[in-house]
Amino acid sequence: MYYDIIPLMNKRNKPVSATHKVCLLLKERILNGDFAIGSFLPPEDELVRALSVSRASLREGIKQLEALGWLSIERGVGTRITQPDFTVLDSCLEFMARFELLRFNDVHALRRIIELEVVAEVTRHATPALIQKLRQANKAIFDKRDESAGYIDADVAFHNCLIDACPNPVYKYIMQGFQSYLSLSRQMSYAGPESTIEAIKAHDRIIDAIESGDVEAAKLALGDHFTVTEEQLSTNS
Repeated sequence: MYYDIIPLMNKRNKPVSATHKVCLLLKERILNGDFAIGSFLPPEDELVRALSVSRASLREGIKQLEALGWLSIERGVGTRITQPDFTVLDSCLEFMARFELLRFNDVHALRRIIELEVVAEVTRHATPALIQKLRQANKAIFDKRDESAGYIDADVAFHNCLIDACPNPVYKYIMQGFQSYLSLSRQMSYAGPESTIEAIKAHDRIIDAIESGDVEAAKLALGDHFTVTEEQLSTNS
């Protein structure tokens, strides 16, 4: 047997549901290293016996863990153990926005806080190779300045380049959940080729500050860039 069946209780000392039990025990085995990332779960019949749950409860628990990024159901192959990440934020943010539980500007404010810390860390550890990569990313925006879709993708790529270069991986993981938001932000703030040129100039100021190793100048340049974006969002929303 893969599991020791123990009486699972919630905070009010009441037994949890069979589905919740499946989630808890499978997560524990993954965290313990019993199921390695990239491997497959044991066959369904084996898990049903080991967990003493119904087939329906097992399947529901697996679906819940898939939604949280712990598992990936591969039809006709099996259920693979995956590494959870912050991409689940994407669907959460979309849900909350659709039901007006948060405003678009609220998310933008959070992104501003995170990216200001990112640019500070990047500036402290910048290399010539990174500066070249950022300039190439900014040139890609210039090359796509007359194509709204191409510009949006290139602009998101520039900001992702900054995030990927941050030595603190927490910021990178968190921003994984903002990818749809980043694209939507650029769509909403896009005001034609003229606004694109202004964004390119703003990026140049950010890159120059990073290259000079001036943390405060880099944060100021990025902050000014965000302020302009906020104004564009307010105008176009």
